[in-house]
Amino acid sequence: MNRVMVTGASGFLGRHVLQALHEHGYEVHAVSRLPKAAPDTDLNWHQADLFNVNQVSDLMEAVRPSHCLHLAWEATPGVYWNSYENFRWVEATAALTRLFQAYGGKRFVAAGTCAEYVWQEDKLKENETPLSFHSPYAACKNDAYLLTSRFAKFTDLSMAWCRLFFLYGPYESSSRLVPSVIRSLHSGSMANCSEGTQKRDYLYVEDAAEAMVAVLDSDINGPVNIASGLAVPVKDLVGQIAALMNQPHLIQLGAAGSASKEEPLVLADIERLRSLRWQPKHNLEQGLSKTIRWWNEFLRGEM
Repeated sequence: MNRVMVTGASGFLGRHVLQALHEHGYEVHAVSRLPKAAPDTDLNWHQADLFNVNQVSDLMEAVRPSHCLHLAWEATPGVYWNSYENFRWVEATAALTRLFQAYGGKRFVAAGTCAEYVWQEDKLKENETPLSFHSPYAACKNDAYLLTSRFAKFTDLSMAWCRLFFLYGPYESSSRLVPSVIRSLHSGSMANCSEGTQKRDYLYVEDAAEAMVAVLDSDINGPVNIASGLAVPVKDLVGQIAALMNQPHLIQLGAAGSASKEEPLVLADIERLRSLRWQPKHNLEQGLSKTIRWWNEFLRGEM
């Protein structure tokens, strides 16, 4: 049985990745800064600060994982884009990779982002689309990838870098677009949105988790886009949420600023991902329906 260490295990994507890994037969070791009790599965929780090299070294020595899925990074909405914590995560990622390999690790997969690309009115393609260094987040993610990939090359470490596009689903931060619209409509309040003409590549988080596991299971190296390969106007996304919740009159397009300030298209080329025989199990309506159901249950529990 392959033994996988997962950083960022308690995060939005991490929660879903843990379940997918368990279903695929991995011995899962989840890492968190805070102590956690393992759920009713064969998951093992470990408390460690990834900024502390000694703690990471002790953890690697104790677990000796064959695989590592590195999801941890600064992800606070409204903060992460320009946070100086990004620079600390470059250092932490480099140390994690080095120690993973030193203790016998074989396959390292990390979560990157579509922000690593220069967004343009064409599909964003690995190893072809220019890379962006215009924000601390984009620059540091790219620097972390470049450092990790070079280390992997010189040590024969198998390594892939998953560039995630626009995920949505259960456990997403409530301030993000999909949860904020759902929460507004649930309470009967107006959902103030942009004009919504900008098109984005959305993927349901459970499908993204399965894609990450497919990459981990493979021997593909380098960057891999994790996305649906379809571009949806934001106004259509929020319109579908409103239709599913029977509240179309509560959507107010254009009330939250002009979409002209944003790039008109962010769309992934997913041929590398498709080569792993992965395909999403949810279309947009199915993913949004499950997300709305989850938030309705969560919000009822708050009342």
